[in-house]
Amino acid sequence: MAKKHIPIESGHMRAWLSATGYLFPETQAELEAFERLYATEHPDEDAAQIPPIDVERILAGTLPKQVIPLSLPNDEPKVEAQQLRMVARNGKGVPDNILKKMKSNQNRKKDGQ
Repeated sequence: MAKKHIPIESGHMRAWLSATGYLFPETQAELEAFERLYATEHPDEDAAQIPPIDVERILAGTLPKQVIPLSLPNDEPKVEAQQLRMVARNGKGVPDNILKKMKSNQNRKKDGQ
């Protein structure tokens, strides 16, 4: 029975990178593997509705520029830096001996020592 997979070895690295899209597929087998991996990327998209790419206009620099608005989700909670510092210290403040050591190190750097 024929094997339907390629083992991940240094000799097959080019085929793996091509099949996963990191390199351009060079053989029909690499192209088919790529298409199998990414076939469900846009299953409901009609290929006839995708506008063709005008390579000549892109290379000539005559393609009009478009501004594409980008909106990022704002549902991440805003956390204050002080809260994060407290979490890094398990909810405790900085001990006095550590504060003294930090200040002495800063003073030494200012004095050039």
